[in-house]
Amino acid sequence: MSDITVKLLKLISEDKTLNEISEILKLSQKQIFNYLTMIKNRGYDFNRHYFHDGNIKHSFIHQYSKPLNKEIIFSKGVTKLHAIVISDTHIGSNFERLDLLNEVYEYCSKNSINIIFHCGDIIDNDVYECKINKESRVEYLLKNYPYDKNILTFAILGNHDLGPLTEFGQNLMLLLNNYRHDIIALGYLVENLNLQQDAITLYHPFHKNSFISKRCSDSKLILQGHSHIYKIEGNIKEENPIRVLVPSLSDISVYKESFPSILDLEIELKDENISVITIRQLIYLNKNFTPINVATYDLDNIDQTKELYNQDREKNLVLKKQNTYLSQIDKFNARWSK
Repeated sequence: MSDITVKLLKLISEDKTLNEISEILKLSQKQIFNYLTMIKNRGYDFNRHYFHDGNIKHSFIHQYSKPLNKEIIFSKGVTKLHAIVISDTHIGSNFERLDLLNEVYEYCSKNSINIIFHCGDIIDNDVYECKINKESRVEYLLKNYPYDKNILTFAILGNHDLGPLTEFGQNLMLLLNNYRHDIIALGYLVENLNLQQDAITLYHPFHKNSFISKRCSDSKLILQGHSHIYKIEGNIKEENPIRVLVPSLSDISVYKESFPSILDLEIELKDENISVITIRQLIYLNKNFTPINVATYDLDNIDQTKELYNQDREKNLVLKKQNTYLSQIDKFNARWSK
């Protein structure tokens, strides 16, 4: 084995993070990832451990089968997770907004956010107008999806993401986990992600008969893609978990008022359990993401729960009427002027 390979294996055994290994070996994370891929061909295998601050650690696997690590690890004393939630980017279609996706990464970097949750339909499977042919869609995604060494994206895969597997035998989950260490594909349709003693669920219903398994419904928060709209379903005083319909970060509209947006999510933990959840819907306005809806859920004190969704929906319509930001995004102009 080469000297770099020997040093890399030694640093992994010393429990170094990917960032630490990168600094010691003077290699980029992508170069290290390529080395690990080659090392696997020599019979070594590794598991990845994902941390709240965007760090990754590798450990040797001493078993026959490798489970995908579906946990975010918190450093000692850390009790809050700040993340961005996106969905239905439909990359490869004429309605993609790679510009806004790159702005999401800028927003994360400026606000010290290391985690993004993606709720499915990362790519488009030729249902909408597409500028990239089906056979090249996955490669286009790998090349154009933003990258930041300090940001991890946890994704559930949707019905469009399933297309390459059913049509060509190309498994997007396998490709992402093999070639993009920063994008963690948890699975198709629905999966839990553990946060200490609690869990959240990423969900993308394929059709009207899709359902969430009992194991996943035990989580405190369901982040659901596919609908392309923002909505919080159910009353926290009557049912648990909180179910959030995540808006699309694309120009595929559902209603006249729909538009690309993201969610800013803060989760506070108490005694290793989810205690407070705050959700803000953000639109891109005057070269910044601006909140237009806010909801806070105090799971330990339900009376303190504040849902401002309906109130701020009126604010959306006022913004539309005033044409406050039409000059900023031309594609918004066509929609919001109707």
